[in-house]
Amino acid sequence: MTQNGLTAIADIKPGRDKNLTNLLAQINDNPVSNGLINLVALTKVHYISWVILPELPDRPARLLFETHYDGELDAHLEELLDHGLKAFETIYAECEDYPAPGAPSYEVKLKKLLVAGQIPPSAYYIAFPGRGVADILNAIEVNKEAQRFINSELRKPYSYVDPDGQHQTTPSGIEQLTPNQLQERLVRHFRSSKTDVRPRAPLPSHLLILIFNWLFVLTWGLFEMPVLMLLAFFCERAEARTPDTKPDPTGRTADPALYRSLDTGLQNHLCTFKTVKRTPRRLYILRRVLSIVDFAARKIFIFSRLGQLSTIHFAKWMVIDGDGPRGRDRRLLFESNYDGSFNNYLGDFSDLAWYGLNPIWSNTIGFPLTRWLIFRGAKDIDRFVETDREHFYPAQLFYGPYRSYPVRNLRSYLDFSDDLAAKIAAAERKERRKLRALERIERRGTGKRSVDRRDLQGIVASGYQHYHHARYIFLSITDPREARTWLSRIVGKVSTAERFERAAIAARTTHLNIAFTSAGLEAIGLPAEALAEFPYAFVGGMDRPEAAQILGDTGHSAREEWQFGNSKATKTGPLHLMLLLFARTAADLANLESEVLTKPSPFEVVTSVDSYSPDRNEPFGFRDGMSQPSVMSLTNGAPERIDEVVRPGEFVLGYENEHGTIAHAPTVASSLDHSNVLPCDSDNPATRKAFGLNGSFLVARKLAQDVEGFWRFAADESARPGGAPDPERRELLAAKMMGRWRSGAPLVLARDHDVPAFAEAPLANDFLYGRIDPEGLRCPIGSHIRRAYPRDGLKLRTPPPLLPPTTAKLLQLTKTHRIIRRGRKYREVMHDATGTDPNTPKYEDGILFIALNTDLQRQFEFIQETWLDNPAFQSLDNDKDPVTADNDGGSDFTIQALPCDQRVKGLPRFVKVKGGGYFFLPGIRALQFLANLQESP
Repeated sequence: MTQNGLTAIADIKPGRDKNLTNLLAQINDNPVSNGLINLVALTKVHYISWVILPELPDRPARLLFETHYDGELDAHLEELLDHGLKAFETIYAECEDYPAPGAPSYEVKLKKLLVAGQIPPSAYYIAFPGRGVADILNAIEVNKEAQRFINSELRKPYSYVDPDGQHQTTPSGIEQLTPNQLQERLVRHFRSSKTDVRPRAPLPSHLLILIFNWLFVLTWGLFEMPVLMLLAFFCERAEARTPDTKPDPTGRTADPALYRSLDTGLQNHLCTFKTVKRTPRRLYILRRVLSIVDFAARKIFIFSRLGQLSTIHFAKWMVIDGDGPRGRDRRLLFESNYDGSFNNYLGDFSDLAWYGLNPIWSNTIGFPLTRWLIFRGAKDIDRFVETDREHFYPAQLFYGPYRSYPVRNLRSYLDFSDDLAAKIAAAERKERRKLRALERIERRGTGKRSVDRRDLQGIVASGYQHYHHARYIFLSITDPREARTWLSRIVGKVSTAERFERAAIAARTTHLNIAFTSAGLEAIGLPAEALAEFPYAFVGGMDRPEAAQILGDTGHSAREEWQFGNSKATKTGPLHLMLLLFARTAADLANLESEVLTKPSPFEVVTSVDSYSPDRNEPFGFRDGMSQPSVMSLTNGAPERIDEVVRPGEFVLGYENEHGTIAHAPTVASSLDHSNVLPCDSDNPATRKAFGLNGSFLVARKLAQDVEGFWRFAADESARPGGAPDPERRELLAAKMMGRWRSGAPLVLARDHDVPAFAEAPLANDFLYGRIDPEGLRCPIGSHIRRAYPRDGLKLRTPPPLLPPTTAKLLQLTKTHRIIRRGRKYREVMHDATGTDPNTPKYEDGILFIALNTDLQRQFEFIQETWLDNPAFQSLDNDKDPVTADNDGGSDFTIQALPCDQRVKGLPRFVKVKGGGYFFLPGIRALQFLANLQESP
């Protein structure tokens, strides 16, 4: 954006200067609704002013019009007249040679006269070259929004209810972020949809050009300045011998009105008008000095500093008059928009910039005497201020859109905005690189095919977090034929993983997904030869004999105690089907259920679990769902860490997994696909159809959590000597067991106390155990989140000759055991069998745990058996997961510390299994296939 300045001068009609003064004061006092011009509507004007210059012996009183604007002059004049034609008509009706209002082609004539009356500057300084009004105002808004965001984060501490029922708050801790971390938070904030403000792109760097300009002006000054100084020396000697006694007609005596006009606000306007000394040599020196100043101001001092001064927004020097008959004086006109007071401004010049001021003003009458052009002069502060005050003419009108912001503040705002814009651009470039890298990985080898999101049920790609109401209905099929009819009616309502526009997402109020057990697929009519292609663990189910040992389903969690899911149970019918319903409101949820399960129904309801989750906290009080895997083809946008992105075959059948093979999708005979809805199997396209393509295996477990027991245990183990409770140590012990604080802040980053700011993306997951905390001194090795997802913290037993595994290798190993978690918390009223306290209901809190994967044994069961329930995990001894494992009072929890570890003994079981099952989540086409199945003869 090019900035320009317009200074136009017009002769005032005799006796009209007072009218003009009143008129301009009227506009100045009310820049918006003065009835003549709406100054606030000018979008490309930095400053606008009108000054009345006095009548001189050779000149009438004159009106000086000054603007600093963006773009071309013609467009600038168009904008001025569009918003203030009436003002220009009224103002210039008081001036000579201007057309009368209403005359034909008035606007054209007015423009021509303004252009004809303009005075070209001999030197022009701009504090922020290339910065338009919109850029500066945007930088101000960006700074305001950043401050608002930071203040809101500081005022928004994390609140929770402690085990004693007391409301507690923890400071957000945003002040503990490093500058880079805070900048990252701001980048994410400005890139989000939470604000309409966005930093504008910074100006390109011109460092090489600036260096060349410095060399040029130094070379120029090295040759020319000595000549000018010598010439000035002779002028000074001559003026000392025969001083010019003729007074300067531009001066005037200071009066109270003048003093009142010197300082009018945070920013002020300066207009000084002096006569040039009446010798040709002085005019020559002045013109040459101004040419040097102009070059330096335009090419070198481009960082909001004119020499040592950082208070000037715009400044212009103009040599005027002296034309016509001999004897007329040349005059130097100076206009400046600056911060602070008149005395402070001149004092800065005297103290900091006298070497640049003296070469200009020493060529005017009345300026303090200089020596060798540069020395003394403005250093005589009293005489310097006095003569400037005598030649000062106040602006009758002075307006700018950012007059309440000094140069220093604007410079910091622009620097901040530029830096933020550069980081946003870098983040966007990084995101594009990540997306391109993902595309390359997906195209490589057997991973050429991207997931067909339209055929994939939505629960795989989204947890529907903004749909706070959920209901999980477990069904048994009583009428297979009617069940298929029902499925053909309902399949169109099933939510897919297809991407939609933001408006469409906001308009949707409910979501539905459907999953089948092995027995359910058989009951609805899938032939045995198709079921034979499903993996053993799915067909055998969660209640198969050996699963109890693998999953830790013993004691009160044994399958014999389950409410549902045990195939040998006689309390309910067999488990065939699971409906997953999500809604924004309770009414929407009820309406969705009535639409899905109409009467008469081909099902028997085995059980249902309701969930209301207005927050992301699980029943123990910790924020949940913090470390979900990023999945190729399913990630919305670029993932935080490209090295932790998981191939889709780990969660969706028919795609490449982390072992480089295709996750097997069960097939059916082509003859069964009467409606031809299934795609052909890639291995046997002539005879088989890919029934399992875009399907996934879903794990559902109803887990009751002993919230009271968990916090009672933490309180007992953290009590002070003598048994007095210590709430801070209780919170710390609970966080050590979980691996995160209540807010979700990881212990790896927030070691000693909760810092909720670390729970925000990307910090919540932007860490590696092996790199930051290999010994577990921050986050214990046996904590829940470290067991469930060890990242790069796995310790592999390798013989000495072998090199230790790299971080990439360790991450690769953990990626082969990832699961997607989609659980929701529930609360159910407990029936008081004794009837002793019927008025005080007791509640059971827990989670309906849901996990998605393509290999139940390698993923879900491996995590449960090898990581969570393994007492020797990572060389521990007698330690199982302290939160979810099947502890029986004999297990320990080891907290790594120096000089020796600490052990918490006697962990009880805090989580009890109440039921569950393994389900197959078919693709949409597979659901259509099931709906169209025909009964075997």
